[in-house]
Amino acid sequence: MSDSLPQIDVESTNSVVVTERFRSLLSMAMVSNNYSQRKLCEALGITMGTIQKYFRGKICPFQVRGIVIQRLATALGVSIDSVYEYLTNGEFKSSISLEDVVSYIKAHGKDELPQILAACTEASTPQVAATSSSIHPSEQMPEAKSFNDSEATRFAGMITELFTTFVERRGGSSMSAWTILHKQLESINCNEKEVEHLHDLAFGMLDLDGAKMTNCINHFRGRYEKVCPMVQVLYDKEELSDCRSKMDQAIAMVS
Repeated sequence: MSDSLPQIDVESTNSVVVTERFRSLLSMAMVSNNYSQRKLCEALGITMGTIQKYFRGKICPFQVRGIVIQRLATALGVSIDSVYEYLTNGEFKSSISLEDVVSYIKAHGKDELPQILAACTEASTPQVAATSSSIHPSEQMPEAKSFNDSEATRFAGMITELFTTFVERRGGSSMSAWTILHKQLESINCNEKEVEHLHDLAFGMLDLDGAKMTNCINHFRGRYEKVCPMVQVLYDKEELSDCRSKMDQAIAMVS
């Protein structure tokens, strides 16, 4: 790898195109290594909140720390120069095979399929990037199925039960437990209104019917590995290590 980062003429580079190319590189790294988003975060040394900002175009790729770019290059099996060359000129050939993509989808589900297909297409036809739209991957996701009232009631009950179990096993008040989850939800880019909605869901205060659940899942779809951000922040809690099968059921319901 090169000892120094290449000089980039940022002003002359289309930011939308560069952002789309950066998303493509992240998706290619996930597919070629069979990584989930969380595994890619570990490989790059970043948080889930940061990678969500990358995918949502909140951070210019040329402002990403050099060590992250270096780790991304390692994950892709290329040089740092090759990464920057692709970001600026779109001249980068992916070595991802169809078998890699199929294996990844089987392992991690269909939620990130549009991102994966876009990454592979752009890698093999760089000229597409020059005319790519500014639509984010999450906005290109196919809509989830329509949920009925019974499914909504069951899902809401599962989330409330998981939160209640977390409170009981952690000790202390429900509000102190929520404070922890609130901070984590903010760290993965949930806005104030979304956090309020999830608060009511956790505390069993949300009157969730099939139509509301369908709207909610479509709203969050593509943004989180576990689909629902509440499940996302609860999943790795040590207090709930024996409840992951229930959380997997919740994920399966909305995937």
